[in-house]
Amino acid sequence: MRHLKLYIVITILTLMAPMRSGSQVLPLLKNYTPENYHAHNVNYDIFVDKNGIVYVANFEGLLYYDRANWHIIHTPGITRITSLYCDKKDQIWAGGYNFLGYLKTDNRGILGLHSLDIKNLHGEVSQLQEVNGVLTFRMSNGKAYQVNGNTVKEISANQLKYQEHSDSQKLTFNDGLRVEVIESNGLRIIDKDNKTVCHFTEDKGLCDNTINKISYDGHGTLWG
Repeated sequence: MRHLKLYIVITILTLMAPMRSGSQVLPLLKNYTPENYHAHNVNYDIFVDKNGIVYVANFEGLLYYDRANWHIIHTPGITRITSLYCDKKDQIWAGGYNFLGYLKTDNRGILGLHSLDIKNLHGEVSQLQEVNGVLTFRMSNGKAYQVNGNTVKEISANQLKYQEHSDSQKLTFNDGLRVEVIESNGLRIIDKDNKTVCHFTEDKGLCDNTINKISYDGHGTLWG
């Protein structure tokens, strides 16, 4: 199982202004440690929703950052969450060890995880995706399933085509600025003229040269 030892945040808006002015000032870089977010140091996946809320699949459960404080939501068995997915209806799903569920706010306004009935499935839920508007996933035993309401149904794994993990992730912004993850060699920021503005590695502040996932929050911050 691939994981992020820790994760980092880069403020993109801090970068854009110096680039326009010709300055060589680097963007702000901040590393969050387990002491900051009060959970395990193993993180598997990350997603930022349209409101800028950061969700992290963690060994202890689902972490989220509301742009002020860190919180953790545990599964009923306090098991790890290893994959996240936001469907076309903006519903956020979380999969993990013997667990599949989605985020839901209760009548008190408290965010929690609503569990689906997968008690007969054993192993890791992964590769969440939609196929023809239906949520599907794989288990660590190779079997594939689709979600029907609050239950799941086994389907042929041959029906599904999953995108394999890639260490070469890229994001492009409106002004031509690009961010690229380089396999085992950190992350670089490239301008519209295809010139590398800066290359972040462990020597320049990253907590780890391996970045498995990046996600932009729409408010000037890139998480990975």
